[in-house]
Amino acid sequence: MDEAFKNTLRSFFHLSRWAVAIFLALMGAGALGLRKFWPQRWYGMQNDVPIERVSVQPKPHDCEWGSAPLGDKNCHYEESVHRLQDKEGPYLIVSWTRVTD
Repeated sequence: MDEAFKNTLRSFFHLSRWAVAIFLALMGAGALGLRKFWPQRWYGMQNDVPIERVSVQPKPHDCEWGSAPLGDKNCHYEESVHRLQDKEGPYLIVSWTRVTD
């Protein structure tokens, strides 16, 4: 192989690694944004349930460092996803459980 072809091949592989990295970063950012800003759509897609049949309770913020009193509260909240069934089909209830660290 001549040197120009080797350089072209090296550049192609370098470019393809960057393209894969950017694609994965965008996919991850999209999934995080979907979960944070449209939680009903996220949980509905994950569990194959229509959006209108998903109920997401607001996550409490009283364990965060900045909430009164300031400082570490030694706790956090974990999500609990409950898949239930009625005559109209499946539905989800997402609630939060306080966990002491």
